[in-house]
Amino acid sequence: MSLTDAIARTLRWAHRSGRPRFVGRWSEKELDSYAAGIARLLGARLWLLRTRAARWNRIHRAWHGSLGPGAVAVRNQLSGRLDAEDRLELLTDARAVPLVNAAIYRAAHHTIDIATYYLQSDEAGWGSARELGAAVQRGVRVRLIADRQMTARKRLEIEGMGELFEFLKRAGVLVQLWTDAARPFDSNHRKMVLVDGETAIVGSRNFANHYQDGSWRDIDLLMRGPSARRLSAVFDATWNWSSRRAPAFTPWFAHAPALVDEDPTARFALACIATAERTIDAELAYFLGSTPFCPALAEAARRGVRVRLLTNSVESTDLPHASRNTYVGVRHLLDAGVTVHFRRGKGRTLHCKYMVADEEWVSLGSHNLNHYSSRFCSELNLHVHSASLGRSLTAFFETGLADTTPADRAADIEPFLAQARDLASLGWVLRDFM
Repeated sequence: MSLTDAIARTLRWAHRSGRPRFVGRWSEKELDSYAAGIARLLGARLWLLRTRAARWNRIHRAWHGSLGPGAVAVRNQLSGRLDAEDRLELLTDARAVPLVNAAIYRAAHHTIDIATYYLQSDEAGWGSARELGAAVQRGVRVRLIADRQMTARKRLEIEGMGELFEFLKRAGVLVQLWTDAARPFDSNHRKMVLVDGETAIVGSRNFANHYQDGSWRDIDLLMRGPSARRLSAVFDATWNWSSRRAPAFTPWFAHAPALVDEDPTARFALACIATAERTIDAELAYFLGSTPFCPALAEAARRGVRVRLLTNSVESTDLPHASRNTYVGVRHLLDAGVTVHFRRGKGRTLHCKYMVADEEWVSLGSHNLNHYSSRFCSELNLHVHSASLGRSLTAFFETGLADTTPADRAADIEPFLAQARDLASLGWVLRDFM
C-alpha cells in the first residue's frame, strides 16, 4: 500500500467519525486529492530536513531589517512607479473576467503568454482553451505554464483534465507543466497573462469556474503600457526556469523559493507596515498568526495607524487546516485594536492578495504573505508607489468590508480554538504549508 493510499484510508475514517470537523465537508474526490496533498506535504517535510533548509527563525531574522531603521530604504528599493502612459483597470467583477480575457485573446496579433497555478477542466478552463486554440489558428504563438503538482491534484478532483491538456497541445499551444528538478516540492504560483507584450493581466485568479461565477472574491489588474511590457522578461525567466534567479523588472518583483531569505514581497510588505503613518488595509486569503506580519500589524495599530484586515472564516476558507493559525493571529490583532472582518459562508472563499499602506504604497499579486508562498512557491507581485492605484484598491477594500462581518472574539475565536486542539498538534508538520 502506498503512502497516499494509507492516508486516503485514514481520511475516510476521519470523514465517517467527523473529526476533525472540516474533513466531514469533503467529497470522495476531495478526500483522494487531499490524501495526495498530505503525502506530498510529508515528503516535503522530510526533504526540508534532509537538505537542512533554513529554519523560520533564521528567515525571519533575515527579513527583520525591513522593520528596523532601514525600513524606508527597503520600501523604496523594493518598489517602483507606474509610467505616465500606463492604463490600469481593476478587474473586480468575476462574471466579466471571461469576457475580458476573450477580448484580449482575440485582439492578439503575435503572442499570448500565460502563467497560472492551474487550469481546470470546467467551463472556465475549456472556454479559455478554445480561445487559445483559435488564436494559434490565426498564427499567434501561445505559451502556457501551469504547475505540474497542482495539475496532478486536479486530475484526482475533476474529470477531463487529461483531455483538456491534450486539446491544448493538439491545438498548437506550447504547454509547460512547471516543475523544478532541483527542488521537487516547489510550485509555480505566478499568475500573468501577457498579450503582444503590451497588455497584461496580473493578480490572483486561476482558470476555474469559482473564479468567474461570483462565489469567490478576487481581484486582478488589467494593464496596458510601458510597465506591462516589462512583464515579457519575467515570463521568459519563468519559462526558462532557474531556481537561483528571481527577476525584478521594476515595478514587477518575482520570488524564487530557493531565495526565501530575500523574498522581495515579504520584505516590501513588512517595510510598508513599519513605515505606515496613517492607514494599512490588507486583504489576505490565508492570513497567519505565526508570521512576522501579525506582530508588525499589531505594533502599527498600537502606534496609532488605522489597521484593517479582511480574511476568511473557517467556513469560507478552502484551506481549513490553516484556520487555527489564522484565528490565533486574529485574536492577537483584535487585542491590539486592529479591525478584522471575516468572509462568511461555505464556498464563498476570499482569495485576494494585496495590501495598501497610507493609500499609496501597494503590493498586489500572487503572494499570500504566508509560509507556503515564501517557502515553496515562485510568486509575482506588483510593488508601486501610486496614489491613484492605492485609492482604487482602498475603494475595493471598502466593498469587502460591506460584504463581511467583524471577527468576534467571544463568538468566533475562542469557541473555534477550543475545538481545534487537534490542529495544534499538527503544527510542526503543517507550518511550512500554511
